Amino acid sequence: MRKSLSFILSLLLVLTLCLGGCNPSEPAESSVSLEESSIPEENSVPEESSQPEESSTPEESSAPEESSQPEESSILEESSQPEESSVPDESSQLAESSEDTAWASAYLDIVEELQAEYGEGQTITYQVAEGFYGLVVVQLIDFDGNGQSELFCGYLSEDMAFQNEAYQRIYSYDNGVITLFDESAGETGGVNPISRVKQTKDGTIYLIQLDGRMEDYWILKDGKFSVDHHVERDSYVWDEEQLDDQTFQTRYDDFWAESMTLIDTAYFIAEDGKGVQVLSDTQETIEYLQKLVG
Repeated sequence: MRKSLSFILSLLLVLTLCLGGCNPSEPAESSVSLEESSIPEENSVPEESSQPEESSTPEESSAPEESSQPEESSILEESSQPEESSVPDESSQLAESSEDTAWASAYLDIVEELQAEYGEGQTITYQVAEGFYGLVVVQLIDFDGNGQSELFCGYLSEDMAFQNEAYQRIYSYDNGVITLFDESAGETGGVNPISRVKQTKDGTIYLIQLDGRMEDYWILKDGKFSVDHHVERDSYVWDEEQLDDQTFQTRYDDFWAESMTLIDTAYFIAEDGKGVQVLSDTQETIEYLQKLVG
């Protein structure tokens, strides 16, 4: 009986072990849960969870260029448009200048009167010679440096062409036109009247009146033209002082050293002096007066 009971208990123990499936040779099954639970790559997923590049995204989140927009803000400073804001100053200047252009209107009237009488300046040919006629010279020159330009006009009629005479006048303006100089154009070297104005290196402007080899240097002072120097080139006289030829030539050359020629027109030899450029200079002066008058 005792043996039967022991056998039964042994049989039950064997069945229990078999049904429980406890096999000591397979420890991997017991550790599976540890391996699966650790899995750091799947659970932590550092790249996806932290996502430093996407979360920070400094370009999109801060967007310094769009939010602050320094370039656009600086454009606002430029858009203040100082030139346009200063337009009132310019307009006021125009208003003031329009009040100060009476002299231009008066000068333009003189030009139109001379053109009506003598015609516009142009060239004329006689045999092999080419000269000028009409209102040939119109120039604005501030002879005395007081800020108010004088009007220089040189002219002759077509009938006077090649007749050894041309005229020159200088006008000023002081609440009206004033004639300061009205003389025939000088001449040198034969039949060839010439208008010549030069500025010395110290800024003094002279109208040179020629008579053969004699030269009178006219200067505008105190509202009047007068002869400042009288020169006789053939006899070496300077302001009534007799000089030897070398001394005279040295003084003459020093006087005109670095000078500037403002007008140089030979009425019967168009190629002399400044040539036909005088006509384009005249036209520019007339157009300038017209622009001032409006």
